[in-house]
Amino acid sequence: MNLAHQHAENKYQSLRTHAIATAQAALPQSFQDSVSLKNIDTEALQQARIWEARRQMLGTTVPWSFVRSYPAWSARHPNRLDVATWSKTTLCGLAIGIPTKTGKSMRLDVIEANPDKTLLSGQVFTVAMIAFQAYARAIGATQIKIMRPLNQKLISLYQQKGFIYQKSKGSNPEHLWKWL
Repeated sequence: MNLAHQHAENKYQSLRTHAIATAQAALPQSFQDSVSLKNIDTEALQQARIWEARRQMLGTTVPWSFVRSYPAWSARHPNRLDVATWSKTTLCGLAIGIPTKTGKSMRLDVIEANPDKTLLSGQVFTVAMIAFQAYARAIGATQIKIMRPLNQKLISLYQQKGFIYQKSKGSNPEHLWKWL
């Protein structure tokens, strides 16, 4: 890793740590003692491997593999936000994203919930958004964008959360967005 990349990694790791701590403190009171937010680490990826095997058994595979793709992706994006959402020792969700090139928006590129029922079933997106909003504010972004939603059901869910749908236009891919 060259010096400039290492400097960027250190700078953004400090921002990630601050954003995750801010988000942890902002969790609903009912989650304060049972939910923790962390960066994605080896333990989270080991759990994701179990998820992938489970999804394969259920026939519900997803198009992006945290296990196969996250290590290289994270190395390319020092400005990333990566969040693992835990309920005690159970991994409930994983989410990753990067700022847009202008820095005015924070993208949520991939979010995945545990395929089994957990304390946070149905809440993984809401909890991840707390962290993404904290990071967006830390970097001076004014919008959150959810990139390339997988299906109409998710588009509807995100719209219920106040996001506005934007069809693909030129080099701008399909996404939803919301002002902070």
